[in-house]
Amino acid sequence: PDLAPYLGEELTVIAWLWARTVKSPSPAFAHVEVPLASTFILSSKTGKEAYVEPVVQGDSYQFTVKVGTAPVSAKMGTKAEGRGANFLCLVSNSPITGSYIKEEGQAGRMSQRLMAIVLEGTKGRVYLSPTDEQENVALVNPPEWRPTGLVPA
Repeated sequence: PDLAPYLGEELTVIAWLWARTVKSPSPAFAHVEVPLASTFILSSKTGKEAYVEPVVQGDSYQFTVKVGTAPVSAKMGTKAEGRGANFLCLVSNSPITGSYIKEEGQAGRMSQRLMAIVLEGTKGRVYLSPTDEQENVALVNPPEWRPTGLVPA
């Protein structure tokens, strides 16, 4: 429905928004790569609000883009209260400490997950939920400007 005003128009992808991921520190979910996102807000501009809503189902999740005023929880993403690189596991709510993230990064176990795609048209920006196919294509054919050192799992 968000694309209806753009019917027949060619939209340009201007950004692929990624979240870095680490394996969950919870033993029950240690096989799940969870996002480290400081916010899920995509746009806070009045009248053009958009955010990412993670939909968790058991030990998996998907990112869904929503239009409208974001819930308070979207502002913090998976960030835990307080200072530093402390996050919460999306599937278990377990704390993810800065030292755990550093350890995972140094061991080469960080990855990434596509959260949203940003398109530009004559009427403004459109935010889309990523599909598995789009994420797989982006991982196989990474843009030259994407950070190096990130190896798909």
